[in-house]
Amino acid sequence: MKNFTFLFFMASLLFTEAQISTGQVTLTSGYSVQFDVDGTTSTVTMTMIGPSNVWLGVALNTQTGNGMGFGGEDVILYANNQLIDASLTGSNAQPDIIESQDWSVSSNTVSGGVRTLIATRSLNTFDSVDYVFTTSTSSFPMLWAKGSGSNLNYHGSNRGGVVATLSTDKYQAPKSFSVFPNPASDVLNISFPENKQVVHISVFDVLGKLVYKNQISRTRPQIDINGWSPGLYLMQIKTETAIETKQIIKQ
Repeated sequence: MKNFTFLFFMASLLFTEAQISTGQVTLTSGYSVQFDVDGTTSTVTMTMIGPSNVWLGVALNTQTGNGMGFGGEDVILYANNQLIDASLTGSNAQPDIIESQDWSVSSNTVSGGVRTLIATRSLNTFDSVDYVFTTSTSSFPMLWAKGSGSNLNYHGSNRGGVVATLSTDKYQAPKSFSVFPNPASDVLNISFPENKQVVHISVFDVLGKLVYKNQISRTRPQIDINGWSPGLYLMQIKTETAIETKQIIKQ
């Protein structure tokens, strides 16, 4: 029994490590960015919010007072109706677009003239110009800029700098899903909140082995568990911005 409890505790650590966030960082009026770090999947999710009729950009790990950076700093731009991975040149020239475009857009919506863009990438892309996100509490400076129109152009005085802090205190995991029946013998049902249509489900046994992974929609919110061995499992429910973990018992 002691060994079983220890193994279950170790499996639980897979989900408690490194769920940290900068929270919503206000850059200027109506313009913010947020980075959520998921240590279990080694990914970072960015949520960028701003007016839909301007281009927006942030440069990571770049302090104010050094103009357009020293050159080579990571830049994330939404311009020309697309998310662009770029780097500063160290001059007043436009950032260089890098060959490997590592950000993957998962949501891009406009409501009331405000754009909310959500994108993800690996914590470490192994590209020399990409910022490496940490799974520990830390701070990093950011430059920001915006320009009139959707096309990348001179931003004038529309720029500034802030410091973002990654912290476990700022990570807000959704507590809105329910799984039933639990214990279960053949089928697990997942109850969705009204604002969610699709989630990613991963299930691990007590040894940390992945036994199930799939995308589940609210139109078919069931998982067949007939083939699972009886025992305890951990279910990871992942949305665009956070992760919720459930303990499951298979009879």
